[in-house]
Amino acid sequence: MLQCIRYFFGLPPNTTVTIHAKCKVQKSGYECLAHYMTNHDGSVDLSQDKSIGGFYNGVEAMGFIWAMRPSLEKKNTQSRS
Repeated sequence: MLQCIRYFFGLPPNTTVTIHAKCKVQKSGYECLAHYMTNHDGSVDLSQDKSIGGFYNGVEAMGFIWAMRPSLEKKNTQSRS
C-alpha cells in the first residue's frame, strides 16, 4: 500500500522550502522534488498549496507520484572482498 504525507508543519513561516521524495521499485530508484512557500504558520499542504518550482508547478495533490523520475543517484558499485 502506498502511503503519502501531504501536510508538513513546524517549518519557518513565509519561507521557500524544498520537499524531496524518493522511492524504490524493485531495483530502480525514483525521486521527485518541489519547492513551496510556507504559510504564515509554517505549514505546507500539498493538496492546497501551489508548488512554485521543481518537477512540477501548481496545486497537485498527487504531483509527487506522477512527476517522479528515475533517480540520479549513483548505485553503490563497490564490491566487498
